[in-house]
Amino acid sequence: MVTGGECSYDEETGMPDENCVFVPDGDNSGVVSSMMAAPFLETTTYFCEDADELVFHRSFLPNRQNDLCDFQSAWQVVSVNADFKGADHFEISSGIHC
Repeated sequence: MVTGGECSYDEETGMPDENCVFVPDGDNSGVVSSMMAAPFLETTTYFCEDADELVFHRSFLPNRQNDLCDFQSAWQVVSVNADFKGADHFEISSGIHC
């Protein structure tokens, strides 16, 4: 729960506490993925995935996607659904308009 307190880090793990919130600042024009992480950025038009360097999923990062989805990219999780099975990642992503 975000309390509005000062962001601090656990000395043992180096991980931020529950008060830390990521706020994108500055020029984000090069950010194109992931729609699951930053749908509020106009340039975010793709799900992250493992096969393409442009939208590469970084499974080593300590984030909610990796924690809840066993380190799988958003596209890996979505693409196993019957509605998306066999679909092309970029074809699907380019057709999504928020």
